[in-house]
Amino acid sequence: MARWVLLEDRASAAVKSASQSASQLVPQSTSQLVPQSTLDRQPPVWGVRVWGGLILGAIALALLPVLLPYLQDPEAYPLVNGGGLTQLQAFWQAALHPDLSQELLRVVGPATLTTLAYAVCGSSLSLLLGTVGGVLCSELWWESVFPGRRSAGFVWPLLRGLLVVPRGIHELLWGLILIHLWGTDPLTGIVAIALPFGAATAKIFSKI
Repeated sequence: MARWVLLEDRASAAVKSASQSASQLVPQSTSQLVPQSTLDRQPPVWGVRVWGGLILGAIALALLPVLLPYLQDPEAYPLVNGGGLTQLQAFWQAALHPDLSQELLRVVGPATLTTLAYAVCGSSLSLLLGTVGGVLCSELWWESVFPGRRSAGFVWPLLRGLLVVPRGIHELLWGLILIHLWGTDPLTGIVAIALPFGAATAKIFSKI
């Protein structure tokens, strides 16, 4: 029994000495790792002034088209258009008290179904394009299908770079472009929706 007590005392003493040595090796705070001069260093004042000047300059340039006509002729170009308040009031009255007459519902009902059909078809096509494009732009797919080939390391970044073009153009602009090719065909609206969203979906799927 006395032998076990002696062994326990030795083990506890060894653990205590090891913890003390470890506490001496590990610094108590980050100030021991980083010099105090580095911690006290502040960002340069000129950098803050430059960025502040750029921001103020951008705001001034944005306000110039509004302020210059007002300064030349305040009556002809007022800063606040009083006529807009009447239109705003009419908008809120129509929003709070919508017209639910049968004549209007006969027009709105089919138009709503048509819009929903465009949205469903465009989303489905974008999901299909995103799935195919996501596989072709996936680094893992190219490495698994063409292992050890250096050319595979250039193909998928190139394809991801090409996705920037359809993704960066708004669907409204796609509609204006495609309407010159296909006219007012329903396919114009569907493809205009599918191209940018399909490219965005492909980028997301390629990183999974």
